[in-house]
Amino acid sequence: MLMVEGHIIYDGLAQNSMNYFKEIGFPVPIHTNPTDHYMKLLNKEGLMLTKIEKKEDFTDESIKEEFDQVVEKLVVSYAKHGQQVKGNVRP
Repeated sequence: MLMVEGHIIYDGLAQNSMNYFKEIGFPVPIHTNPTDHYMKLLNKEGLMLTKIEKKEDFTDESIKEEFDQVVEKLVVSYAKHGQQVKGNVRP
């Protein structure tokens, strides 16, 4: 189970997580540990690190806005895809 800001955004088998995140627009980059990718995705500091790595400018406010949009997309995608899992089997 993965959560962000009190919202469940993934609840299922670890082996299915990469396909799920790819389906909703957050694929795990090649040669990247999936857990590292998810941890980076699920906090503002990870977003800042990504911006720094890409040499992109950002402000605290732009990070907050972009992170809020990511959280919203993750929460909506979880609900939309019926991602709630019962007995570790996706419906």
